[in-house]
Amino acid sequence: MIAKNAIEESTPYLRITDSVQFAVELMEEFKQEHLPVLNGKELVGVVSEQQLLDTVGVDLLSELSFPLIKIAVKEHTHLFDAMKAGFESRSSILPVVNSEDNYIGLISPRSLLIKLSEFNFARESGGIFVLEIPAHDYSLAEISRIVESNKASVLSIATTTIEGSAELQVTVKVNTLDLTYIIATLERYNYTISNIFHQAEQIDQLKDRYDALMHYLNV
Repeated sequence: MIAKNAIEESTPYLRITDSVQFAVELMEEFKQEHLPVLNGKELVGVVSEQQLLDTVGVDLLSELSFPLIKIAVKEHTHLFDAMKAGFESRSSILPVVNSEDNYIGLISPRSLLIKLSEFNFARESGGIFVLEIPAHDYSLAEISRIVESNKASVLSIATTTIEGSAELQVTVKVNTLDLTYIIATLERYNYTISNIFHQAEQIDQLKDRYDALMHYLNV
């Protein structure tokens, strides 16, 4: 899945010839904190509503004295790399450009969540457990082997460094709601399990929270 597949169709853009007042009004209308600014087809950068509200004595975007936020990804960038670029930027939107660096659209938090929901790890029901493992002991192969030895499959694995320690927090989703035997096997191998989500009602709660978030972003 690549960046151009996650483009948000409904969010507008600004032109370098637009007035500051028009830009602020457009952001208020579409409830956007940032919008891309174009010069023809070329992406000039991203401007924030706060920057414009702080602007005094300037009529046009072309007259702004501060540099615009320079952030964009190529259309064939993998969605995970696009997420990383978006998280590292100071922008609430992520412009997408083609091979000629011409603007073709943007990724919004809502459009990103919609595309992420199409991955099997998000769509398929399953149990989730969280391990805490010393970084030097982490083995994806061993965790997968333990899961598969209990007649299940790994749908996804995500790792996070635990702040202030040399340990990883490893979140694993598998294709079964009953984690009883998997957890028992992990404990026999001295794994530390910090959290378990394996009851159907818990999975339903996660889905309800996701649906509520999508409804909020769609407001």
